[in-house]
Amino acid sequence: MKRFLTFLALALLVGCQDPIQTQIKTLVGQRLKDPTSAVYSDVRVHPDRHLAVACGKVNAKNSFGAYEGDKMFILYSGLVRFEQPDDNASLSACCDVLMANTPPTLIEFESAPNYSKTCGRLRFLETLR
Repeated sequence: MKRFLTFLALALLVGCQDPIQTQIKTLVGQRLKDPTSAVYSDVRVHPDRHLAVACGKVNAKNSFGAYEGDKMFILYSGLVRFEQPDDNASLSACCDVLMANTPPTLIEFESAPNYSKTCGRLRFLETLR
């Protein structure tokens, strides 16, 4: 009986995870050295979930086993882009623009207000191809 209750509790915990959060962690984790050490924060998902846009911060261990510190990411149509030191615009500002607009398709984000000032300056779509 004790094993059954333990199994049931574990099944309920696993079953309660949000599938979108799980998918975000899987896709971002594929780009990390140690995905099991990843700690996510400030994760936002586009209100229209079929657009597959999410952003947030992740802190994970590097090759030396030390945490690198928060790194901003954007997940856009299944592809992940991390903020780079030489970016001439903020990934956070780009995220704000993406979250504020709901175009009929992903590619139409390019015509969204302020897109060219933020995501466009990051050459956002080019870096994800």
